[in-house]
Amino acid sequence: MSERDKQVDVAVFFDYENIVFSVRNNFNVNANFEDLMDKCKEFGRVVVAHAFADWNRQSAAMIPALISNGFDPVYVPSFQMGTDGQQSVRKNAVDMYMAIDAMDVLHNRRNVDTFILLTGDSDFLPLVNAIRRAGNRVIAIGVDGSSSSHLGQSVDEFIFYSQVSPLPNMQPQKRIKEPYEALAEAIRQLQTEGRSSVLPNVKMMMAELMGGFDERKHTDSKGRRFQKFKDFVQEAERRGIARLVTTGTVNEVFLADDYHSEAYLKSRAASVSKMNPVGQAAVAGKPKLTLAEEVAPEKAEPQKPADEKEKEKPVATAVSSSTRTQPSLTDSFALLAQAARKAIAEEKSNKVTSIKSIMLEIDPYFDEKGIEVDGEKKFTRFSEFIEAALQANYIKITGRGQAKNVEPGSAAPPASPATPVVAPEAESEAPVVVEEVAAVVVAETKPVLQVVETTAPEIATLDLNGMEKTSEFDSRQLVVDSLRQFNTYPAPLPED
Repeated sequence: MSERDKQVDVAVFFDYENIVFSVRNNFNVNANFEDLMDKCKEFGRVVVAHAFADWNRQSAAMIPALISNGFDPVYVPSFQMGTDGQQSVRKNAVDMYMAIDAMDVLHNRRNVDTFILLTGDSDFLPLVNAIRRAGNRVIAIGVDGSSSSHLGQSVDEFIFYSQVSPLPNMQPQKRIKEPYEALAEAIRQLQTEGRSSVLPNVKMMMAELMGGFDERKHTDSKGRRFQKFKDFVQEAERRGIARLVTTGTVNEVFLADDYHSEAYLKSRAASVSKMNPVGQAAVAGKPKLTLAEEVAPEKAEPQKPADEKEKEKPVATAVSSSTRTQPSLTDSFALLAQAARKAIAEEKSNKVTSIKSIMLEIDPYFDEKGIEVDGEKKFTRFSEFIEAALQANYIKITGRGQAKNVEPGSAAPPASPATPVVAPEAESEAPVVVEEVAAVVVAETKPVLQVVETTAPEIATLDLNGMEKTSEFDSRQLVVDSLRQFNTYPAPLPED
């Protein structure tokens, strides 16, 4: 440790129940207070170390153990919040006490440079942002598998408990040293677990795989240090490792192989054949249908002779995203309507912020920025493409705000009819599976839940004499109001 680091003063705020209960429930061991304090001392001289809990409800042996390791227990009362069936529900205000205590240290103890939060709770995000706005460093220590990915994304450094103290029930894991290898493995594990590969989740998984990850310690191909995790992912995209898909305000990361591999294209063909029986022709080795023909077979143009198609074939044998011509504007609108039908049929999210990922499942090379109208690029953002499709009646939007859903509009090519399709005599040996078509139609006509707008109730003045009846919403509002007033802390006395 350098001489400068030894002069840094550190304040530690310990969410006792979050850490101790998570370690006990996940790994069936007790948290090691000595290891936690030793880790905190690595960042400087610990001048404040407060442990928050309702000590009347904790083991009496814990308090001496905390004190002997340098933690000062802070009592936080619990309140009766009602009943859940036969059991009473109790709630304490640890997050509020910790936030107020941390803000007190921030404004009145200027010598403290680094704040360490022993918690994995996302409720502390406003506190983290307030401390960092003041120019201080924030470090969080949370338990593996019980920590918020958003908290890990917001702090300057996030450390897992398994990096602080060995866990006997955890199998030894070989750490990945190469960051791009860790990125690919993190995406695979998130997909295996069925979790979204948004940026906070990916970064948190990389930290688990590497034993801690900070993109600012790495450089791009030109030797420049990354300022944000998104910059690191974009560099991985340039190297052909991953693909970043932005839908609205949501950034998701996928492996590049998922979009270009032969296995992915085969899975896409299988999904098309299930959604639309006419699409089975492509899978069966018959002439492949265009997007408009898949969505609206009755409007399809006659197929050209095979010899003419051979003349029109490009010399290249493989199609890449850089050389592939984007579909026309109407075909792109039809793709959007098809994606909406697919999302509804498969009970996936058909929100405006999610529909592009469904479109990429159907056509992995779709890019609204590549669509040309009269030789000019028409769209710079996906929201402009959505608005144009809405004006053309290819889609309709239901709901408001963040709950906007995309549904096929009146101008969208119709889906496969529910009645049996009469196949030509030459193809009579390949019967149409009517059951799959019916299932899609039923799912398509399923009513969409109405979005009910609600307004938050007016915040009433808290009755301190009746705190046991105070709602959690009012309690949280109390600490928010307290934090907002810290610029004038302590409050001035009223004038006579």
